[in-house]
Amino acid sequence: MSETPRVWLIRARDGSWTDAFANNGYIGIHYNLDAVDMSDVKSVDEIRQIYAQENPSVTSRGSIGNRAGQIGRFHLDTKSGDFVLTPGADGDEIRYGRFSSDAAYYTDVYDGLPCRNRKTVDWSPRKLSRRQLPYNMTNARRTITEIGDATSKAIFFKLIGEDELARLIIEDSGNSPSPISRLQMPEDSWVPFHLEVGRKLIEGEWWREEKRDELAQMIDEIRWADPEDVGEDYEYERWSGDPFSFYLSFNMRTTGGMRVPAYRKIKELMQIETEVPDDDHEAYGLGVGWGWEPPLTDEETSFLWDFFRLATEFEPTINSVDYEEQFINFYDRAASATFLSGMRGRVLSYLLYWIDPTKYVLARRLRGQELDLLDDLRGSNLTVSRELTRGTEYMKAVGGLLGMGKANGFTILDVNRKSTTREMLGLNDDIDHNGDWEDEDNDEGLSRYGVPTLPGFEFINIDQALNDNLFFERDELQGILRRFGDKKNLILQGPPGVGKTFVSKLLAYALIGERADDRIVNVQFHQSYSYEEFVRGYRPTTNRDQQLIFEPQDGAFLRLCERAREYERRRFVMVIDEINRGNLSRVFGELLSLIEKDKRGDGFSVELLGGDKFSVPDNVYLLGTMNLADRSLAGMDYAMRRRFAFVTLEPQFKKPEFEEWLGKRHVPSWMVDQINDRMSALNRMIGDDKRSLGPNFMVGHSYFCDIPEDVEDWKNDDWDRWYREIVKTEIQPLLEEYWFDNPTTAEDAVKRLRDG
Repeated sequence: MSETPRVWLIRARDGSWTDAFANNGYIGIHYNLDAVDMSDVKSVDEIRQIYAQENPSVTSRGSIGNRAGQIGRFHLDTKSGDFVLTPGADGDEIRYGRFSSDAAYYTDVYDGLPCRNRKTVDWSPRKLSRRQLPYNMTNARRTITEIGDATSKAIFFKLIGEDELARLIIEDSGNSPSPISRLQMPEDSWVPFHLEVGRKLIEGEWWREEKRDELAQMIDEIRWADPEDVGEDYEYERWSGDPFSFYLSFNMRTTGGMRVPAYRKIKELMQIETEVPDDDHEAYGLGVGWGWEPPLTDEETSFLWDFFRLATEFEPTINSVDYEEQFINFYDRAASATFLSGMRGRVLSYLLYWIDPTKYVLARRLRGQELDLLDDLRGSNLTVSRELTRGTEYMKAVGGLLGMGKANGFTILDVNRKSTTREMLGLNDDIDHNGDWEDEDNDEGLSRYGVPTLPGFEFINIDQALNDNLFFERDELQGILRRFGDKKNLILQGPPGVGKTFVSKLLAYALIGERADDRIVNVQFHQSYSYEEFVRGYRPTTNRDQQLIFEPQDGAFLRLCERAREYERRRFVMVIDEINRGNLSRVFGELLSLIEKDKRGDGFSVELLGGDKFSVPDNVYLLGTMNLADRSLAGMDYAMRRRFAFVTLEPQFKKPEFEEWLGKRHVPSWMVDQINDRMSALNRMIGDDKRSLGPNFMVGHSYFCDIPEDVEDWKNDDWDRWYREIVKTEIQPLLEEYWFDNPTTAEDAVKRLRDG
C-alpha cells in the first residue's frame, strides 16, 4: 500500500495557544526563536547552532540537543498531509487537523499570535475527548511526539471517519487491535478434543449414580493408559466417578505430549470423533501425584456433577444475567470444599479451563505469568485477588476480559493461549521485563490496551498511576491497592504537604481501573458536617398545594451506594477529605458497623429514617485523608479505627522518585539538591522537637510540586526567586504557627531554609 500519513501530537506551550492555532489555521512550537526565520533549515545540526546562539543562557549540551531535536521534528519531519493533534487548555479537549504547507516565517501578520515560525493546518471543526483516544496519543510529555504505534493510529483514524485507512494500517503493519490475537499456538489442537469430551459426558448421562462405578473404572484406564507409567509397585486409590476426575485423568501430566496415550484411550472408550491432539501440543497439567484429599463422598460427587453440568451450559457474557448467581454459588462452594484443600481457586480454575478454555480463564497462570494480565483487568474494574477464590471475583475477571476482548479483538481462548503457551515455548522475545508488549515506535509508556471498553473513560493501571506524580515504588503501590481492596476502607494519613488529597484521587482511579469520576464521590468533613448530609435527613420542600413540608432525602453516601447497587460489577469510591475533622460517630450513625468488610450486603441491613431497609454494597469503598499535625482535632476513636486500614504518607525529599520527577520538569540539579538538603534538615529539626512537635509535623514535598510550564528557559535567578517565594508565603507561616510560643526558633528555621 502507499505510505500512510504520519500522526503527530504537539503540545502548546500555553493552553490558550490551542485556540489561537485553531482559529487562525496554523501551528507552531516555541523555543525562543521568534526572531529567526527557520523556514530554510536543513538539518538538526544547523538548528542546534541557531538555538545555542539565540539562547546563550542554556549551556547544557543535552538541553540544547534535546530542544534542537524537537524543533527539527517540527520543521524537518512533519509533512503536508500528516495529521496533528493538540490538547486544549483543560487537557481534555483534543483538536486535530492536517498539515497543509511547509514551514514559513510570519512577520506582517504576527499580530501578537504565538509562534512566527509556523506551518498551516486545516483544522477540523470537531473536537475529540482525551478519553476517546489511547493513552499514548494524549499523555506524551514532549513538545512534539510522533504517534508511530499502528494500533493507536488506526483507532484515531476510525474515530475521525477514516475507516478504510485504519484497516489498511493494521493489515500493512501486521498488527491487530490487540497483540493477544496475533498468537497462534500449537496448543489449539487440544481445544476441540476437550470440548467434545464435555459433550459426551453430558450426552451419556454419566452423572447418574448407577453409572458412576463404570465411569470410575474408565477413569482408571485413562489415568494409566501409558504402560510406562505403571511400575512394579503400582499402587493407587481409585478416583470417584465425577466429571473433574475424568478431566484430571488425562490432564495430570505436565506436558501435552505425555497426554497422548490417555487421549487415544478416551477416543477408544467414548467414540470421540475429533482427532487426538498433536504430540507437540502444550497445556498445563497438575502432576501425576495429584488427587482428591480426602476422597470424595457421594454427596460431593453429586455436587461436582451439578456444577459441571451448569458450567458446560453457562455462557458468560459481558453483563451476564442467566445462571450467573447460580454459577457464583457453585463456585464458592467448590472453592471452599475440603477436597480442594490447599489448592482451591487454583485447581478450580484448571477444572473450568479444561472443560472449555474458550469461556473460562486459567486464573493461576493469569496471575503468575510475566504478562501481568491481572493489572490489565481494567474493564472489570477490579483489582483481582491472587487466586480468584470467590465466585464474584472469577465472574468479574471473566466479564472484564470479555469487555476488553470485545473492544480489542481477542477472546478468552486468546488470553489462555497468551498466559500459558508463551512461557512454556520460550516465546518471550517481544515482551519486556515489565511484561509490556514492546512497540518499536512507542516510547511513551502506552498501556497495551488503549481502547476503552466503557465509552467516555480512560483506563488506568498501576504503571500509569506511578507516572501521575505518585512517589511510590511499584511494589509499595501494589501493596496499598491490595490492602485497600481487601479491607474496603482505607485512610491516608500524614503531615501537611505530603499530597494526601492528590494521592487519594489517583488511588481511587487505580482501584476502580478508570478515570471515571462518576464512580467517585468527594466530600470534606468539618465540625458541622452531619448525618443528614452524609446518610439521610429531613429537608424542607413544598407539596402540590405549595405548603412547606419536610421529607427525608438521601445524603451523599446513600446516593453513592444506590448507584453502586445498580452496577454491581464496578467499584465505587467515597473519598472523604479531612475525615477526622467530623464527629464520626454522629456522621456515620448506624452505618458505622455496616461499612465493615464482613457486614456488607442485605444480610446486615438496618432500617433508616423513613422505614427503608439499607445495607452497604460490597462494591463500595471508603478512602479518607487525615492530617496528623492538626492540633485542634481529637484522635479517631478505636471503634472507627478498627474499620479502616491506615497508610502513612511521608515527605519524599531525597527519594529517587521525587528527584527524577523534578528533573523531568526541568528543575536544575543544584535546585533539587537545595530543596532536598534544606527541607530534610528542617524536618530533622521538627522531628527532634519532641516537646511540642515531632514527626507528625514534618513538612511535605508537595510545596515544591507546583512548577510553572514555562521554566525551560529560566535562569538561576528565576529558580532562586521561585524557591524563596514558596518559603516566604507557604512554609514560613506554617513554621510560625508551629513555634508560636518560640518565635526565635521559627525565625532560625526560616533563615536556614532561605539562606542555607
